[in-house]
Amino acid sequence: MVKEKTAIKRLIALISALILTAISVLAPAARAEETEPVVLDTIEILGFTEPAWGAAADFEVSVPEGAHYYVDYTNWFWYIPGGETGMLPSDGAFTLENACYYQEFEIWPEEGYTFADDVLVYINGSAELVDRAVWSLSSPYFLVDTIDFTVHGPAALPGDADLNGEVNVSDALIVMRAAMGLMELEPAALEAADVNASGEADMADAVSILRAAMGLVEL
Repeated sequence: MVKEKTAIKRLIALISALILTAISVLAPAARAEETEPVVLDTIEILGFTEPAWGAAADFEVSVPEGAHYYVDYTNWFWYIPGGETGMLPSDGAFTLENACYYQEFEIWPEEGYTFADDVLVYINGSAELVDRAVWSLSSPYFLVDTIDFTVHGPAALPGDADLNGEVNVSDALIVMRAAMGLMELEPAALEAADVNASGEADMADAVSILRAAMGLVEL
């Protein structure tokens, strides 16, 4: 009976030793799996296209090959200073004159990686194209906004002081009245009326526009 008890005690001791050995081997491996994520200090966004009047919005961008982050979402937003705001649809185009446009990106780190709080962000290799880069308040990704781009409509037709798309006698009369101080022209109309590039609408412009309306010259 004594021998059996001794054998049992030895068996228990052996099992305990094996368990302790297993713990000592597995614990470092478990701790290794719980290591802190790798911190990324740079984000690069490639393929960004600046907006141009009438052009379709380009939503496609990329990141460098081998980067440990990706663009999960992007969109174009617009606003009229002091007025309306909105978001472009996927088939949208830049057709709101004098609107400010900017593109926004959601940048997600791959598993096992994170971004430094002071991460440097470049768009097409330039930090000057970046207006904002902040952590999202709800998820572990970075929000990146470009600077604002103002899109202007097409230049007015030279001599088309009333901006109706053609040059006629009415344009010459408008410029004549402006030259006499009887009326003021809006900036776009003034640009069209100043055919001699003097910086103002004068009688010489009115005469040139009248001759163009009569088919005698081209502006």
